[in-house]
Amino acid sequence: MKTKVFKILSVFISLFILGYIIYFINAFTGNPVSSAIATKKITSYVNKTYTTLDLIVPKAKYNFKDSSYYSIVKSKTSKDTHFTISYGNGRINDSYEYEIGNKYTTFSRLSDELDKTIEDILKKEFPYQTDMVLADFAKDTDNYNKLTLDMPLDITDLPFPALLNVYIFSEEITYDFLADRMLEVKNIMNSHNIKINTYSIILEDPDEEARKTGTGQETLYLYDFPADKIQEDGLADILKEYKEQKDIEDEAIKKNEID
Repeated sequence: MKTKVFKILSVFISLFILGYIIYFINAFTGNPVSSAIATKKITSYVNKTYTTLDLIVPKAKYNFKDSSYYSIVKSKTSKDTHFTISYGNGRINDSYEYEIGNKYTTFSRLSDELDKTIEDILKKEFPYQTDMVLADFAKDTDNYNKLTLDMPLDITDLPFPALLNVYIFSEEITYDFLADRMLEVKNIMNSHNIKINTYSIILEDPDEEARKTGTGQETLYLYDFPADKIQEDGLADILKEYKEQKDIEDEAIKKNEID
């Protein structure tokens, strides 16, 4: 009798644990039935609302943050036409107006293409080991009206001001070396008729362990230096003065924030 009770109790505990595990997993990943329902709702919504876009609707995924299901729908022909449609609590929401209507997907793609193009150029033509190359459009850009859906990137006629950040490994960390590398990077950009508005050059110790432990050379960084102030004569001194002034301004901003 005790053995039978023990077996029944073991089965009950096992089922309880299994149920708890399924509940825990569903809380973060959702469940197949709800996903199928959401996918059907989203597909129906697309067929009624976006009849001319020829959209692909992938299987809906679960968003545990708001307990909804979402699908990132995309066009079969337009690389910039992709946006999120979500279903939850019986309601449909989509991000078409923000993503497509505001040209954000076009801006994001052009930004990625700019970054990759310049990184590829520097890999081939800049003879120094880099830790990172980042090219982007100015962060204060908020007017995308000049963009058109699926427009190609014209590297010689960029739609917005551009910035370039180059992190360089160097055993020589001096303003003279920094100035020479900035001139070299700018000349490479000029040779491709790419207009960069601000340059950031960062010199880092090439010893990874020294960087991690803080025992290597101190990093020398110069951020957002205007391209029109780059000149061959006395550039090292100009960069040093610029950085010192920026450090003073940044310190004043921090002090005002604290006060």
